[in-house]
Amino acid sequence: MAASAAARSLAGRVALVTGSSSGIGLGVARVLASKGADVIVHGIAAQDELDRVARAVADAHDVRCVASGADMLGGEAAISELVELGQTAFGRHVDILVNNAGIQVSTDGAGVISPWAASTRRARLRSR
Repeated sequence: MAASAAARSLAGRVALVTGSSSGIGLGVARVLASKGADVIVHGIAAQDELDRVARAVADAHDVRCVASGADMLGGEAAISELVELGQTAFGRHVDILVNNAGIQVSTDGAGVISPWAASTRRARLRSR
């Protein structure tokens, strides 16, 4: 019985993991879910892909999981909406925040930066 309680030590908690549609962030989301936390996954993938990731995490760990593609460069309103998703989806505030969102810059092989990376760079320059 003690092992079972320890395994679900985060039951009743809500975790928000930014940048969790793949990679390290997804790994963190899976570990939190395995400990019983309900999880908000977040990323820049298409919403159907984010929803697929959320379903997979929820099904694998018997927790609730929702997905958001909130634009972290969208200002305070977009970030507030992301955080408030805990209340709307799970009826409670976010207890655990893992700020894993990052920026990937890729080129087409000829040194041309992708349109997404270029728009991100413009947004960063505007915010200075």
